[in-house]
Amino acid sequence: MKKRFGKKIGIYILLIFFIFMLPLKANASSMPITNISNSIYDYNGIVLGNHIVHTADTEGSIAVKHDIVNKGSFTYGGAASGAYNIVGQPYLNKNTPGLLLGGNIQGNKQRIVVEGNGFYHNVVADTDAEVQIKDGESKILNDAELEQLFQSFDVQINNNMQKYSSLVDCSPTRELVFQTSKKNAEVLVVNLSAETSKIQEIDLPDLSNYSQVIIKADASKISFANGAILYNGKIVDTSSPNGTNPVLDELASKITWVFPNVTNLNMNSYGVIGDVYAPNANSVGNGGSILGSLYTKNLEQLNGFELHAPYSKHIPKTPEGETPTDPKTPEGETPTDPKTPEGETPTDPKTPAEETSKNPITTKEMSTHLKNSVNMTKVKSNHSKSGLPHTGDQSSSLLIIYGILLSGLGIFLIKK
Repeated sequence: MKKRFGKKIGIYILLIFFIFMLPLKANASSMPITNISNSIYDYNGIVLGNHIVHTADTEGSIAVKHDIVNKGSFTYGGAASGAYNIVGQPYLNKNTPGLLLGGNIQGNKQRIVVEGNGFYHNVVADTDAEVQIKDGESKILNDAELEQLFQSFDVQINNNMQKYSSLVDCSPTRELVFQTSKKNAEVLVVNLSAETSKIQEIDLPDLSNYSQVIIKADASKISFANGAILYNGKIVDTSSPNGTNPVLDELASKITWVFPNVTNLNMNSYGVIGDVYAPNANSVGNGGSILGSLYTKNLEQLNGFELHAPYSKHIPKTPEGETPTDPKTPEGETPTDPKTPEGETPTDPKTPAEETSKNPITTKEMSTHLKNSVNMTKVKSNHSKSGLPHTGDQSSSLLIIYGILLSGLGIFLIKK
């Protein structure tokens, strides 16, 4: 009788073990992270594949999902250097590392410089002694954390492309024909047909009555070459230091390029203005620059090609008459005006949060953007070269040990 009772107790213990441990395992793989912005608006570039670099820099923060292939000397987060010739905003966004890397660094690691906000990476790329970090720290993220961040980037990029494309409601043309969107009178659009693969001289119309300009192209190959962007009949100087060319800042805050089908994007000694969405493209910049953020698959920077981060980020405006749906905002709630995150006091009058408010955006979208940037559950540990697990991982490890001991007791009682 006692033996049968002991077996029952053992079985109950094992059942409790499995019921308890399975959710623990599931939750461990999706543990959220903090102090790292998962908003694409905070990054000067998001590379969903590999980043091949020569001698140049990116002024803003960059996220690279796979590897960096260094063939020269390269700087990330150059805006943090305080150099006089910074074209975009002269600082990095808070909670955004100068370099976020999901893969490894191939080539000379000692010639990679991170000017500000630190270097966040996986264990494989744990190269603290080699990568030059001028300001900030080196932090190791596990694979689940990195995957979570890049999945979030991917979702945002595709959602934005859909929003922009929905505003481009005119028939495709072979030339750059600017038309007012039928869905929103404040948005100017261009719909380039699949036959158009070369973008040369662009003569922009007066944009004083427009808040956004969306240029969409359906071709599989696009090249910017042999031309420039003109406004009011004058070539726009895309290398002007920040604060010296108001026209450049205005255009960068309004223009967006949407390339959903592009697999090859080439920029040859061309100053592109505005954000570029090309998530399926192998992008090559050979001289020139982009004053805006680039969202692409692979990126190679040659002959001094640079990415510059503008002050203002233009956020897709919902077409008139449509209500955006966002699963993160509970139904029935009306978001209040965006507030500064606790403990953070903006000191620069041109902080991204303030500048963004100039762009057309629904209150709901702004609320969601701020939540993405700051409302992430905190991971309590900062492990670096020691390879120690996060505090959350340590707690899980102790629970697993207790679970194993408990299961051992259950097996012992069953056999007894």
